[in-house]
Amino acid sequence: MVCPQFPEVGVWLLLMTVAVLAHGAPAGGTWQRAIRTSDLGTIERLMAAGANVNQATAAGKTALMAAAGKGDYALAARLVAAGASVTARNRNGGTALMYGAVGGNAPVIRLLLKHGASVDAVAANGWSALTLAAVKGHLPVVDLLLSRGADPTVRDVYGWTVLMRAVGANRAAVVRRLLATGKVDVNAADEQGETALHHAVMNANPAMARLLVAAGARVDVRDSRHRTPRTLALESGQTELAAWLAEVAARRKPGTGNRGQTTISPGNCPDCR
Repeated sequence: MVCPQFPEVGVWLLLMTVAVLAHGAPAGGTWQRAIRTSDLGTIERLMAAGANVNQATAAGKTALMAAAGKGDYALAARLVAAGASVTARNRNGGTALMYGAVGGNAPVIRLLLKHGASVDAVAANGWSALTLAAVKGHLPVVDLLLSRGADPTVRDVYGWTVLMRAVGANRAAVVRRLLATGKVDVNAADEQGETALHHAVMNANPAMARLLVAAGARVDVRDSRHRTPRTLALESGQTELAAWLAEVAARRKPGTGNRGQTTISPGNCPDCR
């Protein structure tokens, strides 16, 4: 609409509206809402209508992140082909690869890595795609990321390793896979001085504790409050686990890990399956 008193203003507004439409902001509200809610159907429709595939929400989430998070390979591939950035970050430092790790679709991960996604990018909290896949228990994605060089020793802002996060999430299969790399330190401690074994005990997961001990976890490590895994077991009423840890400690020399202790080797560790 042209203003009678100031026709040039009306023309300017009209031109600005056309320019905004051409750059994808028109449908901004609908597009961004679809991304926020991971409404992939609406994203596809707006994309077909010419939406800017790199227009993100206020939080920095992109359509590619939404597709990757839902494990939708077909839509992710179309977005990448249309020029969607695989390296864009949301306001917390999250990337499409991290969303893909949560989605658990290995083909999506391959697609993103093929087009330049950084396998070891970390978010503001220090979590990488590998950390996220480990916590979610997506073993095929963990395997794929490790095969592409993902660092299994990365720590988050609290000093937790990927192994600790996997233990904390009770992901035994992922824990075995991480240990099998030969690169993780089973006795690494977080900022509270707690090791993966401490976390297994705090989770009341005796099978996980046995798995870690079989891999060489020390039972005599004290955290910042001077608690050993056995102390934690006693405090939480896990008397059987506490007794077993005491037996392990009695068989080991302080600080020797699992050396010489064939009675708790992975091959004959009870409940380590």
